[in-house]
Amino acid sequence: MRTITDRAKLAAEVERVRRRGSAQTLGEREPGLNAIAAPVWESHGKLAAILGLQGSAPRFGARAMRAALEPLLEHAGSISAGLGVAR
Repeated sequence: MRTITDRAKLAAEVERVRRRGSAQTLGEREPGLNAIAAPVWESHGKLAAILGLQGSAPRFGARAMRAALEPLLEHAGSISAGLGVAR
């Protein structure tokens, strides 16, 4: 596993994810499993949920992840809007 265990490195990664608006993992949780995720916000600006997609690395590689990211962000945004977040 490639889980980040150093506090400073974890804080830096959280900040990168916050700026980017999405997260991705390449075999971190489980070898051969890739995933992307986007936040769903509630009306007061707090995290309500995380919307994610995952798949086996051979089928959900870099190209598939890039292709799925924009629709994932759009869906997360739509759900957030339904919870009262202005888009």
